[in-house]
Amino acid sequence: MRKFIAKLILYACLTMTGLYGIIAVIQKIPPQFTDTYDAAAIDKYHLLMNTDSPKIILIAGSNFAFGLDSEKISQEFGMPVVNLGLHAGIKPHFNFEMAKKNIQAGDVSVIGLEYGEYYSREIDIPTVLTTVENYKQLWEFVSFTDYPRIFQGYISNYGITKIDRYLHGAEPSQGVYSRAAFNEYGDIEYDRPENQRKESEIRPEVELNADEISEGVIREMNQFHEYARRQGAQVYLTYPSLDRLAVLSDEEERLEFDAALKEQIEFPVISNMDTYIMDTKYFYNSDYHLNDKGREIRTENLIKDLQKVMKQTKNS
Repeated sequence: MRKFIAKLILYACLTMTGLYGIIAVIQKIPPQFTDTYDAAAIDKYHLLMNTDSPKIILIAGSNFAFGLDSEKISQEFGMPVVNLGLHAGIKPHFNFEMAKKNIQAGDVSVIGLEYGEYYSREIDIPTVLTTVENYKQLWEFVSFTDYPRIFQGYISNYGITKIDRYLHGAEPSQGVYSRAAFNEYGDIEYDRPENQRKESEIRPEVELNADEISEGVIREMNQFHEYARRQGAQVYLTYPSLDRLAVLSDEEERLEFDAALKEQIEFPVISNMDTYIMDTKYFYNSDYHLNDKGREIRTENLIKDLQKVMKQTKNS
């Protein structure tokens, strides 16, 4: 039995050594995803670090990337805007940790997570890996608790694709899902005049369930708020844009979800959920991605929400 255990340990060590060796080799390969949509995280990081305070920091997934006109927000409040919105798959922890790098006194941070992000902290491994790739500063924002899953999926989910791109090349990323689609504020700046989906293709799949809200997600949100508060910054919560036809929950369930969030988070919810549940004609290619007109309307609504709460804060 003792010999069997010893052999098992040796086999495990050799396996781990081999895996580490393969990963080390893959990491030596030059970055292969530098023109992709996910690589815009690099530019957002530099934008954050090079933007003086007071500023507005926008934190969400792609609903912020597609759904806000940061230049208009900046003009309205006389403050520079940094839109960190990119991809829900990297999860809020990533953007919270990034924002902490340069959140200062007088800053305002607006969080607008997609609804699915309230239920789970589980990252999308390929998305995280193509986002951080060889960029060491971004690895700092990945939760240490996610490293085991990243390690397990590194070769199959990322390494093979990276090797293939290195050996055989890849078509340049173009269009709305490319790094070049983002402007200097971190917004998607790509013409999208109409919805690419037919109404018959949209399914009511987005469920707002108060009982499913993750304690871990709430804890991370409150921890970020506490950090920001100590720096002298304000944090507010808004709701994501969402296609009305994609909503599975009825009014009572939406109200329960709203009430549960307000009870659990330690900073203000500044928006009415139903304001941001919008008609299909205002969307582009997903339940959360707005077209040009939708982006305009959603930006105006967020400006009104911010004006109201910032006026209240100033007068208090």
